Amino acid sequence: MIENVIACRYARALAEVAVDKKEIEKTDEDIIVLADILDSEGGDISVPELVDFLGSPVVPLDQKIKLTDVLCEKLNIGELVSDFLNVLIRKARVPLMSRIAREYIRISSKIEEIVTAEVESAYPLGDEDKEKIVAALKKREGKNVRLHTKVNEDLLSGIKVKIGDTLFDGSIKGRMDRIEAKLV
Repeated sequence: MIENVIACRYARALAEVAVDKKEIEKTDEDIIVLADILDSEGGDISVPELVDFLGSPVVPLDQKIKLTDVLCEKLNIGELVSDFLNVLIRKARVPLMSRIAREYIRISSKIEEIVTAEVESAYPLGDEDKEKIVAALKKREGKNVRLHTKVNEDLLSGIKVKIGDTLFDGSIKGRMDRIEAKLV
């Protein structure tokens, strides 16, 4: 509970600075990349060893900062998010990065009037597929759409789209589950 409150405070602070510097879009991209890498819940591209390294009380602060500066440079992470990560390291808040990122995206989406759609597919989506999904969702929602994609091989084929509390399940697995429920 307290961790959610802390994450919200950090996210609000980052959003305020991003608005002031007119860097909301770049900050959105950067925070998502870092959150995926520093996902303490073990996401697709998370690096648990890095999270452990950054959270270790044995590793000197200057080594942590040096490593993340190089990482941010290699990943083309902007100065705002790089500096923000350094603050999280100094305050021992790196394990909250995923929560902070989710809250930041929620706040920035309100500011930019964007809806975030979480899309699961059985295979990685190409640019053309993503554009079609964005166009269809933009028409339906009447707002700009930000896609966050994830591969879920259990779906067999098709996609699942979640916007807020609404789930659209166009996957083969979802269809099979609905047919099975009707038969039982």
